[in-house]
Amino acid sequence: MEFKRNYYKPENVRALCDFFEQMNIDCDCNQSRIVWEWLRNAPCFEMFQLEKIGLWYENSNIVASLQLLSPWPGSIVVDNRSNRENLLSDIIHYAEETFCGLKDDRKYLVFYVNEREDSLQKILLKKGYKKLPDMDGTLQYPLNKDIPQVELPKGFEIQTLSEVYDFDRLSKLIWEGFNYEGKIPKIDDEVYLPIKHAWLNYNRDSCSVVIAPDGSYASFCGFWYDNKTQTGLLEPMVTSKEYRKSGLGKACVYNSLKILQSYGCKKVFVTPDEEPYNYYCKIGFDRMNYTQCYEKIFE
Repeated sequence: MEFKRNYYKPENVRALCDFFEQMNIDCDCNQSRIVWEWLRNAPCFEMFQLEKIGLWYENSNIVASLQLLSPWPGSIVVDNRSNRENLLSDIIHYAEETFCGLKDDRKYLVFYVNEREDSLQKILLKKGYKKLPDMDGTLQYPLNKDIPQVELPKGFEIQTLSEVYDFDRLSKLIWEGFNYEGKIPKIDDEVYLPIKHAWLNYNRDSCSVVIAPDGSYASFCGFWYDNKTQTGLLEPMVTSKEYRKSGLGKACVYNSLKILQSYGCKKVFVTPDEEPYNYYCKIGFDRMNYTQCYEKIFE
């Protein structure tokens, strides 16, 4: 059976979404579908070199995809349903030709691969890639259990973002909470795309906001939901510095988890940075050993 390599175009987004949905059916730890929903609503979407997203077809059906992990070259994510060696070798060849990063004046590339992808992992090792130690990675919160209730401090209240949406208050919380430099941006200001969190086209009905006694946003968590795979994604979560360690962030997360649970959501993912990783574990998220990383530094 011959395969064909093609590239992402807006008109084949439905086929790509269907492929990601099938990947989730194959393994319910696969988060590609919900991450794609978040990504295409993000201001930095255009930075992911969309026209270079690789798609591999067999019999007119997508069997593999390859795209950047972030807006910056060097790390890529592979979703694959084929074990044909020539197709897998073509994926690696295309990635090396297209998405290498530069570190200490040397080219490098990191593959993020499904742990069940034995064939691809073996080929990567043959081609000089080295398996990296397990990293913190993605966490999951199964919603087949009761979600705790958090009592808010006196004078605070929790609402969905759809009930209290105000761009300026959201922008202030996110800008100051993430320690970004400069003036708090207004909605029409030019801002570096990867940090335009306040501009995201959130699923507002499932996002939660804690309102402080003075009316400001004290804490916020953004959530995304895909009813096809019944999965959710948490991105971002932030609490004002003056209100940290008072349970507000946890209250936000639990409130949104209950909303998603009422929708029929089965599982929520989050991929935290190193610093907040243990925080998410403490509030009930579990580690999942789903992704293996392979790196090659080119001479």
